[in-house]
Amino acid sequence: MKLSLAWIFDHLLGSWKDFDINDIVNQCTLKVAEIDQCQKITTDLSAITLVRVIDITSDAIKVLSPEWNKEFEMPVRSDAEVGSCYLAKKSESGISWVLLTDWHSAKDGLVPAVHVDDMAMMGSWKDAFEVEDYILEIDNVAITNRPDLWCHRGFAREIGAFLNIPLKPLELLLSDATVESHEHFSSSTASQPFSFEIQDQAQCKRFAGLYFSSIACRPSSLLMAHRLAKVDVRPINTIVDITNFVTFDMSQPLHAFDAKKIHGNKLIQRCAKAGETVTLLDGQTIELTPQNLIVADAKKPVALAGIMGGKESGVHDYTNAIVLEAANYQASAIRKTSTQYKIRSEASARFEKSLDPNQNVLGILRFVKLLEDEKVPFATNFEIQSLGKEVSPLELQISHAEIESKVGVTLSKDFIVATLTVLEFGVTAQDQGDGIMYSIVVPTFRSTKDVTIPEDIIEEVSRFYGYSTIPLELPAIPLNVSDLSRVTIVRAIKQQLAFGSDAYEVQNYPCFDEQFLTTIKWSPDTFASLKNPISENAYRLVTSLIPHLCKNITQNTKESSLRFFEMNSTWQRKNDVVKETLTLSGIFYAKDQNVSFIDIKQQIQKLCAVLKVSETWHKPEIAMPVWCHPYQTAVLKVDDTIIGYAGKIDPTFFLRIADGDAFIFEFDMDTVFSLKKHETAFKPLAKYPETSLDISMLVPLTITVQDIVSVIKNVDNKIVAVDLLDVFQKPDWVDQKSVTCRFIARDENKTLEKQEIDALYNAVASQLTAKGIQIR
Repeated sequence: MKLSLAWIFDHLLGSWKDFDINDIVNQCTLKVAEIDQCQKITTDLSAITLVRVIDITSDAIKVLSPEWNKEFEMPVRSDAEVGSCYLAKKSESGISWVLLTDWHSAKDGLVPAVHVDDMAMMGSWKDAFEVEDYILEIDNVAITNRPDLWCHRGFAREIGAFLNIPLKPLELLLSDATVESHEHFSSSTASQPFSFEIQDQAQCKRFAGLYFSSIACRPSSLLMAHRLAKVDVRPINTIVDITNFVTFDMSQPLHAFDAKKIHGNKLIQRCAKAGETVTLLDGQTIELTPQNLIVADAKKPVALAGIMGGKESGVHDYTNAIVLEAANYQASAIRKTSTQYKIRSEASARFEKSLDPNQNVLGILRFVKLLEDEKVPFATNFEIQSLGKEVSPLELQISHAEIESKVGVTLSKDFIVATLTVLEFGVTAQDQGDGIMYSIVVPTFRSTKDVTIPEDIIEEVSRFYGYSTIPLELPAIPLNVSDLSRVTIVRAIKQQLAFGSDAYEVQNYPCFDEQFLTTIKWSPDTFASLKNPISENAYRLVTSLIPHLCKNITQNTKESSLRFFEMNSTWQRKNDVVKETLTLSGIFYAKDQNVSFIDIKQQIQKLCAVLKVSETWHKPEIAMPVWCHPYQTAVLKVDDTIIGYAGKIDPTFFLRIADGDAFIFEFDMDTVFSLKKHETAFKPLAKYPETSLDISMLVPLTITVQDIVSVIKNVDNKIVAVDLLDVFQKPDWVDQKSVTCRFIARDENKTLEKQEIDALYNAVASQLTAKGIQIR
């Protein structure tokens, strides 16, 4: 956004020429908003003159310069009219029209016809012309949270505050008029033939209008056209220029309708009907939807509300009566429509920032004042019809001690009061014995988006105190001893599964996918529901992570082997109480072969070693989830505490998901973390060698591997470890299975001899045989 320094100082009781421009720029960058560029512009008027058209032919336009007392022939221009005044410039190549770029505008084109009196034509217009100025360029992102800074008066308020220059009272910039307040509808009267209505009060908060029974639509004011061109606004005619001027002056967009083009003498703020169309001022015709807010007359849309007016009802050279409207819209509504049609205007850019709801009437009063200043002939009854309630200022309270604590310096009460007062906050300071308490009334032009909580008041004080003047001090952070064991164990778990088991970690949504639950024909029964679900397909919190892991398999079925794990929360509802549990789950999948129970069991045992728990595997004595294999699933316990389960997935269940085989496990990590972990102590290395012996056996199905391990370990204290090597079962073995174990024997005092080893083996075989086990 571009700003004119001379225009800014129109709102201050002082002259910009009395100050150092570098100081203004630096202070503005530090205290208000970063200024990207500051460019000094000068206009050489010695070669420029005002000319009046005296004749137009197909080849040339004859003009007269009273200042130079000369007639010239100029190139043809489409907007030329006999009697109209234009700017011409003299150069080595001859006489040509003055361009907008000659006025330092980024817009292309000619300076339009201008309105001046006969005396000014003689050259006196140059006396009031702003030959020098500074153009400040501000990145829009820097002020996106400051609706009040999208205009020259907003920056004047800030610059005046740090330069200690009084802000010109707003009353001096406004005309006098009567304001008739209504809720959402105002009827027409004899002196006010137009009615105004707000039908969508959610998207249009305020709406005001003023009818001008007559007005002169004359060429642009020379000085106003120059001001607009400097900030890249194309001058058009006096009425349109003044509406644009108010937008950049006070950040209140206005729109003037040709009163004779409004059907039924009605202006209505409403949502469009499906299929309605409107042709905008830029010439494009758009088809509207019911989500679009429009301004309509009794028949059709006449403007895309807050964005751009309609071409048919716009002001033209022959317009002699207008209806001026000023509104306040919900920011999100304007942003959505602007994005939908890819139309961005100066009005929409401001309405998207949540403008002051109370300033729309002020915008109309400023328009009338500018008409009077420019001596534009007009007639109106000065009765503004205002619809919608005014917004009350926000009141905040904050203590002096809190301000000093957050800023980190000692501040005087006078400084705080003076700073907030000059920014037009209402401030009352009361000494309550234990300190000063400030009651602050936030002006409505700051409370829509920027200043809403006490901390925002601290920011206002801090920036004017000066961030660079606050002493640099590192924050004091107390160093407390923290228990990082849980963090360390979680990290070790993920490393073990990711690197030791070659598994990928996944992060799924906390809600079940209802469509997937339908696919697997399963529904949780102890679930907790969201009060405000994100969609119909995600409203129940997960009770287990296994269904999500199964879905991950279906999403990657092109792979022949997959391993996934997830550590996340699950939720269970019992007796109307919802319990959240940290859960660790995993799935090991093979597409074209069976997953080895023994191999994965070893992986789970390594994981338990990382968890520093000594788990045992037991036949389930409780109901297991539907996805668990009824004969190849174990409950994992530490002593008598269940920490989870592990085993093969039910093949019937898995057929609903994918082809192949899978091993699954799920741990209750809250229970695991609550267990007393076994301490790892150093054990001296054995002085004498170990002997490993393998024993194969036929075992009744009723005897578990854990039972076998216990029997072998209890034979002799020389047996220091027992490992399962293999389990095998043939279809014709009705009630038996083949089991192979390896036990390791060691004597702490000597090397075992062959006779002792044989005796130890025979003792193990004897104990197993006594249990009904057949040694192979």
